[in-house]
Amino acid sequence: MDCKLPTLALLAVLAPASPAPAQEPAAHEEMHEQMIDLFGTVELRLRQIDKLLYDAAAGEARLASAPENPISSLLKTGAARSREVIEGIDKILELARNHQHPSGGT
Repeated sequence: MDCKLPTLALLAVLAPASPAPAQEPAAHEEMHEQMIDLFGTVELRLRQIDKLLYDAAAGEARLASAPENPISSLLKTGAARSREVIEGIDKILELARNHQHPSGGT
C-alpha cells in the first residue's frame, strides 16, 4: 500500500499554517518521515476497523470462529483501534503545528 502521494499532499496543506521558526534540514526531514509513518499507521488502523465492521455485519458465519463473546471482542478491538487512530491524528496535527518549511522552498 503506497500512501506517500496523499501524505505529501496533506503535508503541503498543513505545513504553511505553522508559526514555528524554520528548522534545520535534518530535523525537517525527520519530521516529514515521522508524519509519513504516522499517516501509514493511521491508515492501517482505519483498515482494521473497516474489517472489524465488515466481520460484524457479515453475521454469525464470520463470527463463528471468533472467541467466546465475538461481539464484545469486536467492540473492544474497535474501540482500541479508534483510540489509536485519534492519537495518531493528534500527533500528526501537533507535528504540523510545529513544522515550517524554510522560506523560499517548495
